Amino acid sequence: MLPKIKHPTYEVEIPSTKEIIKMIPMTVKEEKILLMAKESKEPKDILAAVKQVVQNCIVQRGHSDHNVTKEGKDDYRDVNSLALVDIDYLFIKLRAASVSNKTKVSYIDNDDNQTYDFDIDLEDVKVKYPEKVLDNIKVSDSIGIVLKYPPASLYSDEEFAKAEGDDLIYILIDRSLVNVYDGAKVTEAKDIKMDELKEWIDSMAVKPYNDIKEFFANLPSLHYEIKYTNKNGKERNIVLSTLNDFFTLS
Repeated sequence: MLPKIKHPTYEVEIPSTKEIIKMIPMTVKEEKILLMAKESKEPKDILAAVKQVVQNCIVQRGHSDHNVTKEGKDDYRDVNSLALVDIDYLFIKLRAASVSNKTKVSYIDNDDNQTYDFDIDLEDVKVKYPEKVLDNIKVSDSIGIVLKYPPASLYSDEEFAKAEGDDLIYILIDRSLVNVYDGAKVTEAKDIKMDELKEWIDSMAVKPYNDIKEFFANLPSLHYEIKYTNKNGKERNIVLSTLNDFFTLS
């Protein structure tokens, strides 16, 4: 019998919850998951693979008073309950621990048409949050809706991946819904059906609906700035904010 391979663990802080978790580096198994997803060239497959790899490499989440998702699933060690930005950040840290904390990016400057290469230290990647978060949106004097950052479950949500136009915003609201309240009466997300939610949203005034869209337009994101001076002497600033900015995922 071959010896069991033990992997070192390391601690990472989940950005949105400040919870400390323990992870192990990626193995060949996780590398294969990513390669298969890249070969499919489907963005939804790649995002689902990223989520699965992060899930596989979490060995301990330290909290005990865990929650239950809208679908009734216990969220202990389940990455689906985390925010999308948490998965992106954890994948960045996982890549740094598993392969290297250094990665290279290239940028074509549209002023001098020159290509510039930069070395990125993944340990310096942070999460940037919007200055003002309006997650409790008033619909009328007594009625309101409470939202959370979109969950990581969207990375493998087939319905969301196929949605377009109004259906996309309906699903985004549904998956990010905490509750709807009317004075002291609170209706939890798990008790609201999609058809009922769509009809309710369509009956909403334009301003609160725009406030909801504004919430989703200003979500937290990865943040890394590159500053340089191009050959024409102009100071340039590049902001990297998505996984594709750091790696060639597709």
